Amino acid sequence: MLGQCWPSFADEADGDRDHHYTEADDDHEAVRKAVNSGQARSLAELKRIVSRRVPGEIVSIELNRENQTLVYEFRILTANGHLVEAEVDAASGRIREIENE
Repeated sequence: MLGQCWPSFADEADGDRDHHYTEADDDHEAVRKAVNSGQARSLAELKRIVSRRVPGEIVSIELNRENQTLVYEFRILTANGHLVEAEVDAASGRIREIENE
């Protein structure tokens, strides 16, 4: 797949002395806990939901927090070459918005 964004975690023990704690670290940990407790859907499930609604190749995935709601932003390259962005609520799996870029 092209250009997928996946969270990476490193710290000084891994040789990454430039790694700084960020809000993104909190968000990824919050998603992990929510999925484990059943309060959010897994990324695999969310990818299936998006793929059914917007067929194509998922080229990137980004996690955002909007008003205390964790939202995944998927970018999909469709068969006809259009780039489409789909925002999905991590907890409910509801597609919040689909737009052409």
